[in-house]
Amino acid sequence: MLFFWNLTFLTKCQESVQVALDQHILLVQIRDMANKLCKSDQNKCGPNTTAILREACDSVLAASNVTREEIGMRCTVRLSFRDRGIRCVIETPVLPWEESLVWRASLLEGRSDGWHSLRACWIALLQHPGYRRKGPLSAEQAAGFVDARRHIAELTTSRMSEREQRRMHSTASGERGRLQSLFAPNPQGGPGAPCASRRAWGAGRRRSALARSRGGWSRGGAGCSGFRTATRRWMTQCRRSQPSQLSSIGAALFLVVATVAAVVVGTIALVRVLVRGRPGPDHYCSYLGDEHKRVLREMS
Repeated sequence: MLFFWNLTFLTKCQESVQVALDQHILLVQIRDMANKLCKSDQNKCGPNTTAILREACDSVLAASNVTREEIGMRCTVRLSFRDRGIRCVIETPVLPWEESLVWRASLLEGRSDGWHSLRACWIALLQHPGYRRKGPLSAEQAAGFVDARRHIAELTTSRMSEREQRRMHSTASGERGRLQSLFAPNPQGGPGAPCASRRAWGAGRRRSALARSRGGWSRGGAGCSGFRTATRRWMTQCRRSQPSQLSSIGAALFLVVATVAAVVVGTIALVRVLVRGRPGPDHYCSYLGDEHKRVLREMS
């Protein structure tokens, strides 16, 4: 089983795992081929891509020398609508390949055309005899079932159509503006030649890019971005290295203060020795008893 482009591909059950894997590989090849064809030809990538699907399936199966009947390929079509967490799903029963392509094209065309077209296609689908578990609905039952879910489907289809129209309009206007700016009339170069202002703008952009690559700045508004980038990078590095810098500065200040204190203490001691002279025995005996003082005087 494989799902892509609103189609769920199914094959018949196989007793061998290897055969089942080979069939799944075929389905993956069909998907890859369809995506490749869609990218190569954008004109075919519209709401109805039946031709691309048919071409991809035929080419892959022909290259593998198998047919759809041999692998038992069946498909179901699935469309999903969602609004504020409420989900509505349109899903066909398991159908043969060609019939599933027809229903897929009808549902996608109805979704792109609007609610009334989608409603008619949905009501016709609910009366299909392929629904075996619940059975097909009558026309009245199908209409009631579809109308009960009108709000979700209609809101989703309107949003999709508006989004598609905005995309097409923006693409067309952007392309038109680009062409007008590229081929604006120029009195110096004649009609159809690129204007001088655009050539100057392009030269400024190239000069700014060269300045940014060199890490400097050039004249003009856009050329200063290289200088601003270098300044911002330097500030970021300073912020990142600030803790290590603070610790190194603190250690240097501590060494300077300790050195100054040692020099001051040594200078004071030297001055006292020079002024008072060398201390005598009485200086050392100030805290001793009389007997000890007598002994020290005799020794000296």
